[in-house]
Amino acid sequence: GWLLENEYHESGLNAALENARLPVIAALNGFTMGGGAVLSLACDIRIAAESMKIGFPEVSVGAFASGSGTQRLAHAVGKGRALDLLLTGRVVDAREALEYGLVEFVYPDEELLDQALTMAEIIAAKPAGAVSASKQCVIVGLRDGWEAGMAQEREMRIQTGRGADALEGRHAFIEKRQPRFNQEES
Repeated sequence: GWLLENEYHESGLNAALENARLPVIAALNGFTMGGGAVLSLACDIRIAAESMKIGFPEVSVGAFASGSGTQRLAHAVGKGRALDLLLTGRVVDAREALEYGLVEFVYPDEELLDQALTMAEIIAAKPAGAVSASKQCVIVGLRDGWEAGMAQEREMRIQTGRGADALEGRHAFIEKRQPRFNQEES
């Protein structure tokens, strides 16, 4: 299910970000290292300034990226790249982070905040129930596997499809107008 519990003994903040009802966008600039890098991986969408640098240097001081870092990093970039970053402590720039899948978008430094806010506004204009259901299904599927994700989809499709926003969306489509969502979770 969709729990706010700390099932995997990870950082409570990281779990709270992942389990937040609505998406969390991380805007990364400057140095994003160690715990800050792991925190960014708990966010749903990561965008970076061109000057951003990210790394997991814990191994250099005899530690490792705990608090879900090893798991989140491997999910984001795959085993080989995760081990490269975790075992060497290597720091990568924004372009390499984009290539690896550590971030979804890279923008000029001066545009980063505006781009993050624009993305947030676009998402906020969508029906909250559908946004939340989409996020929940993706998270459950990644965390618990395909079958669990599909079961979550079936459950959420019934809940979301019966809501006022879904009805408004269908009417707006038929009437060829912009929908007017109430922004309440369906």
